[in-house]
Amino acid sequence: MVRSFISIESGITLIITFLLFAGMAELLDRARRFGQARVYFVASSVSGAVSLTLMTIHGFGLIGDPKLVFFVYIFYAIAAFIMAWRRDKVMASWVGMGLITLAVVQGIVFKYAYLTTTYHSGRLSALVTASLMAVIAVFLKNRTAKVERIFVTPLVYTSLICSFAVIPFLFFSGWMTAAEISMRILWLAAIWLVLAFLNCWPGLFTGFQVAVAVAV
Repeated sequence: MVRSFISIESGITLIITFLLFAGMAELLDRARRFGQARVYFVASSVSGAVSLTLMTIHGFGLIGDPKLVFFVYIFYAIAAFIMAWRRDKVMASWVGMGLITLAVVQGIVFKYAYLTTTYHSGRLSALVTASLMAVIAVFLKNRTAKVERIFVTPLVYTSLICSFAVIPFLFFSGWMTAAEISMRILWLAAIWLVLAFLNCWPGLFTGFQVAVAVAV
């Protein structure tokens, strides 16, 4: 009995529950029944959190992604971004960034492992995530104050975190040729250059210069 409640099927079922609660919250919000809308918003958040937990426990890290966790992460990330925008919740945007990061890892390292293993997929996923966040941040920069606060700032710092997280793995985790290490350091340098100019960070620009010097 208990096992059925914590199965991946329960995680899938809770996606529907999440959609129903989120839909009701939106309808009640538009009807200006804010108290009731808040209750359904909390209920949808709890349903989503439990669903994600169950899907991650039973599906994350499986080669080939047989449980389709990659798409679940994408779905909840989009929902988190919508929630962040509609309800002006920066925390929801951070949740979305985390889910996109998990989706990239699941996709590159596990779902498409047969294509990416020879490219050191763990490091590749961090670099791809950092690049993706940086590019989107450039696209959204200087739109409105709300876009800057809700999306650009989390995008920039997620990119920065992923770029720093990959550094030790370039040198101390698994064998790579000197050329492969050099290419990845140059990739890292390009990310830092974009972030440095985007945010006027002289320290990061210095990091870019050091990375280029190390790579060549």
